[in-house]
Amino acid sequence: MAEGKKSFVLYTDLIEIAEELTDEEAGLLFKTILRYVNDKNPEIPKEIKLAFIPIKQDLKRELRKWEEEKQKRAEAGRLGGINRAIKQQQALSSKSKQCLQELSNGKQNQANQAVNVNVNVNDNVNVNDNNILSNDNNIYTLKNESVERVENTKVLDETDIMFNRFWEKYPRKVNKQGCYKSFKRIPKLKSVFENIMDSLDKFIVSYDWQKEDGRYIPYPQTFINQHRWEDENKPSSDNEDEMLEAWINGR
Repeated sequence: MAEGKKSFVLYTDLIEIAEELTDEEAGLLFKTILRYVNDKNPEIPKEIKLAFIPIKQDLKRELRKWEEEKQKRAEAGRLGGINRAIKQQQALSSKSKQCLQELSNGKQNQANQAVNVNVNVNDNVNVNDNNILSNDNNIYTLKNESVERVENTKVLDETDIMFNRFWEKYPRKVNKQGCYKSFKRIPKLKSVFENIMDSLDKFIVSYDWQKEDGRYIPYPQTFINQHRWEDENKPSSDNEDEMLEAWINGR
């Protein structure tokens, strides 16, 4: 399981599979589940392998949802920090304007005094403005300005956030910049984005993408340019759907 995740979900309809097992097999299945979610990499006993397959896929899906939610919360917290930093910068600008106004009102005795404004922002943004010069055609300037400007910090828009989710999930990370350019050109991106992510979930666990250590996973830019999420016949996960159906019908 992912670091920091202390629980997992088992669905009540698991009883349908458990009822088909002996008590010994059911106990072995439960132990195998606990070993799997605790990253013990257990050997799956042959007698419960088919019963374990759908549970394993449910656990994978639940883990991906948890990781996506964690990513969303982290992104929201980061954006909140940036917004706070912007407000601090605006407060600094207001203070600077106030000092300049005092100069323009004839308080020339303050023109040679250093005006020190220190702002510490939670996001490690440090601002120091020193030495206000006299005016030139009623336009005042700042000298010896040492500012790590908050306005230069990129505030992510909705497209950036969607791309970050896509890139985080895509298993083959190649040519991020080119992929981003193609991603922005997807027609009606907002309306199709969740379809892209749902389709990607299915591809990730598919046999074709998992075989030979992901050798046949396309580049992410190729996936986008070819609109692969629109493919109708997506391969099943390691033939597990067929194996499960055969197991149920054979019981």
